[in-house]
Amino acid sequence: MSFSLNNTVTEIYDVSPFTGLDPAGPLFSRRPPTERLSDTDAKVVKCIHTDSDFGTEDAYFASLLKEFTCSHSLAHVIYLQSIQNYSPTGDGCKFLALPCFSAQQFQTGKCFTCGPASDFPIIGYNGRAYTNYKTGKYFFGTTNNVKDLCGK
Repeated sequence: MSFSLNNTVTEIYDVSPFTGLDPAGPLFSRRPPTERLSDTDAKVVKCIHTDSDFGTEDAYFASLLKEFTCSHSLAHVIYLQSIQNYSPTGDGCKFLALPCFSAQQFQTGKCFTCGPASDFPIIGYNGRAYTNYKTGKYFFGTTNNVKDLCGK
């Protein structure tokens, strides 16, 4: 796991899934994959971020909080709260992510698809057991309370 500019991972092919928390753009997008986090660093590279996508599974949070805070600073908070609210029985904090093209489509309910919850990735600590990986862009909701993003 890594955060922001520290998303420098090379030759970690035996670690999967690998989670990047909001990989940053400065000095990042112009670097070759061997000098930054890349979708080739592990079989599954999960990213929680707010801008560019490049992982195997790219997850964005869709909430009004993004408009009022530096959203770049929330990826690690989301992951930390998923640990703090973890439950081995599975009833803890779950940021269920749905495949979608944009936050606007997600917020207007245009991304909801049918199927069991097990077909969709869970973002954060509870998501480490998810094995039905599909490459793509996913969105998940949060509350607008930074102290309790999961709403539990």
